[in-house]
Amino acid sequence: MKKYNITFNAIFDESVDLQILKDRIVSNYKLNESKIDKLFSGNKVIIKSNVDDNEALKFKKLFERKTGLVCNIEELNTNLNSQHKEHIENNKNKIIKQGKEHEEKHEQENHEYDTNNQEQKVNNTFNNNVGDEQVTTNNNSINILLKRTVQLCLLIFLIVIAIFFLILILKFSSCSYSVGLSVSYHQFAKVNNDGTLELIEDDAIFTRGETAAIVLYNVGIFAQDEEGLNWMDIDLKVSNEQGEIKLLKESLYGEKGKTDLENDIANSPYIFFNTEIFETGKYYVRISVYDKISGSWSVINDSFTLK
Repeated sequence: MKKYNITFNAIFDESVDLQILKDRIVSNYKLNESKIDKLFSGNKVIIKSNVDDNEALKFKKLFERKTGLVCNIEELNTNLNSQHKEHIENNKNKIIKQGKEHEEKHEQENHEYDTNNQEQKVNNTFNNNVGDEQVTTNNNSINILLKRTVQLCLLIFLIVIAIFFLILILKFSSCSYSVGLSVSYHQFAKVNNDGTLELIEDDAIFTRGETAAIVLYNVGIFAQDEEGLNWMDIDLKVSNEQGEIKLLKESLYGEKGKTDLENDIANSPYIFFNTEIFETGKYYVRISVYDKISGSWSVINDSFTLK
C-alpha cells in the first residue's frame, strides 16, 4: 500500500488577515509561537507523514475546514499514478459528502477523539522537524566556532613567533632601524695610542685591552631649536652571546651634543670604549642616536669579536 505525506507551503488567500489564520491554528492545534513562525516561513513543512490515502484525505479535509488553509498530499518516494489519483479523488469526494451530511448534528461528538489525535500527531511532527533542524543548526554553529577558534589560535601563534624572531634579529643582528633620523652607514675602528682611529674594513676583531670605536656617518637630519641649534645624544649597550649586558652608557654627549651642525647633519660622530673589561668571545653592540629636539631616533646593531 502506498503511503503519503501531508505538507503545508503557507499558501493562503492574501485578503484574509494572517493573524486570524495563525489564531485559528493556535486555537485548534495548541502550537507555540516558534512552531507557528516555522509553519508560515514559506518553506514546505510536513505536518503529517507516512499515512494511507484515506487517512491523508481525512486529515486534509479536517485541517482545511478548521484553519481555512490549504495543505497538499504528496506520495512517498514515487509520484501518484493517474489511477490512484482518481481513486483518491473519489474517496475524497465521498468523505466530503459524508462529512457534510453528519457535520451539523454530530460534529463535536464524532470528531472530538479524532481531533485530539490529529492535534497530537501534528504537534509531534512539528516537534520532530523543528528539533532536527535545531540539532543541525547547533552542530553547524559549533563546527564554525571551532574552525574560527583554531584559525585565531594559529594566527596568534604565528604573530608570537614573528615577534620572537624580530626581537632576535634586532638584538643580535647588524641591521639598523630608525624613526625620523637616518645613519648612512657605520664602521668599527681601533683607537691608537696617539688618539687616531684605524678603521677596520673587514670583520671587527679586537685584542683584549684595545680601545674600540664605532664611527657613524652622515647622521641626520636634526631639528633646530629656537636659537637655531641642534641637539644630538647617543646611548651605547654591549651584550654577550647570552644576552647579558656587559656595558651600558647612556647620554654620552649630554649637553655637549647641543651644537650647530652644518646642514643639520653630523658628518662622522663616534663613540669608543675599552675592551679590557670584557672576556674573550663574541659581543653585540647596540647604538641609539637621538634628536633631543624633535624626538626622532635611529638604532644601529652590530657585533665584534674579542680575542
